[in-house]
Amino acid sequence: MTSAARVPPHVPTLTEVVSWSDKATPTAWSGPEALTPDLAREVEARVLHQIQQMLPSLVAQALKESVQNAAPKAADN
Repeated sequence: MTSAARVPPHVPTLTEVVSWSDKATPTAWSGPEALTPDLAREVEARVLHQIQQMLPSLVAQALKESVQNAAPKAADN
C-alpha cells in the first residue's frame, strides 16, 4: 500500500491543467485521404494472395479437427 507520506496532497483536475478560454475553438477534423484506385487494387491483391496461401492449411486443420471431434462420438454409438 502507499504510505501517507507518498500520497500527493492535491491531484490537479483537467481544468486546472489545461487552460480554457472563450477563444478556444476545436480543430477542424478531416478524414483520412482515400486510397487511389491503383493502391486499393494493390492492397486487395496482396490480401487475396495471403488468403490463398493460408487457405489450404486452414482447411486441412479444420478437417483434422472435425475428424478428431467425430471419433469420440462414433465410439459412443
